[in-house]
Formats: sequence, structure tokens, C-alpha cells
Amino acid sequence: MIVDMEEFYLDVITRIRNLVEYGMYQKDKTKAIKSLRKKHPAVSLEQITEIFDSLFFMYKETVEFVNQHNEYYWNLYPEGIDTKDIKPELTDFEKSFYERFAEIPLEIIKWTISWVFFWHHLK
Repeated sequence: MIVDMEEFYLDVITRIRNLVEYGMYQKDKTKAIKSLRKKHPAVSLEQITEIFDSLFFMYKETVEFVNQHNEYYWNLYPEGIDTKDIKPELTDFEKSFYERFAEIPLEIIKWTISWVFFWHHLK
């Protein structure tokens, strides 16, 4: 089994970003999953696929979420955002978003929000 699940989740979300934003893996989800399987042989293909699908859906929803609240994040983080910058107290809309993905570690969701804000609004 995986020693560091957070590291694994970050690896998965990075590959999703590369697939969606940069068209890597020939825009083929199965190739991204195969690359994860190769790097993490202790994780079953079923587990990787399940986690990948869950994070892929969360990623797509995060893009919409950040777009809906982009003015809020611009006002809060005019110089950019990083997970360490996300304030500990959450707004109601952030709480609601996080609750939709209770199976995903909160830090991974925060990290994804910061990445999406950077890629879609700062870059």
C-alpha cells in the first residue's frame, strides 16, 4: 500500500492537470492512469482508477467553483495564491464546496483551488 497518500493524491491531481491543461498523455485518461500505475505499483489499477475519477470530477468542479468566485480570490490574494495562504476560516461557499468532496483530503482540495486560480486567472 502507499506510505504517503497525500503525495499520491498530489501526483494524481498533477497528472489530471497535465491531461486537461496541457493535453499530455495524448489527452487519453487511460494513459495517465497507466503512468500512475507504473509509478505506484503497490496501488491496484482499480484503486488508481477510482481515485483518478474522483479527483478528475473534483478538478472540473474546482474550475467552475474558482470561476464563480474568482473576484473573491482576486480580492483576497491579489499577488497570487498558495495553499499556505488559504486562511483557516472558510467562507460558507468554501465549506459547501469542501463538503461535496468529503472523501478527498481537504489539503488536496485547497491545493487544487490554488492551482486552478493560478492557471486560469493569474497565468
